[in-house]
Amino acid sequence: MNCVKLYRGVHQRNSPLIREAETGKRKLEIDSWFGSRKSSASIRTALSHVDNLITGVIRGFRYKMRFVYAHFPINASIGGDSKSIEIRNFLGEKKVRKVEMLDGVTIVRRNLEVNTGDVLILDYILQ
Repeated sequence: MNCVKLYRGVHQRNSPLIREAETGKRKLEIDSWFGSRKSSASIRTALSHVDNLITGVIRGFRYKMRFVYAHFPINASIGGDSKSIEIRNFLGEKKVRKVEMLDGVTIVRRNLEVNTGDVLILDYILQ
């Protein structure tokens, strides 16, 4: 079990690529002797996973999504706790789509510019 513990949170992930790492050290070393192309690629994948873990705990992730439509205007309303969103009139449908956010994800609706329409901002910090 790989664990990243920093001042903003703790996140654990099970990765079969990283077998052992010394706890308490500030450096992670992954090596392979006489590795093939496939094993070298898996090492780079493991390093990318660790890098994403550290980024997620320190800064978090932010996604900006924009409502884009040509004919049917999309209406959306965010729940009171910023954990769900209801989408109406998607492609002219009468059905209301309700999307629940994952744990730790908050959603905010903003109108950044006049001509761009509404923007949803999803913030997530790994915990």
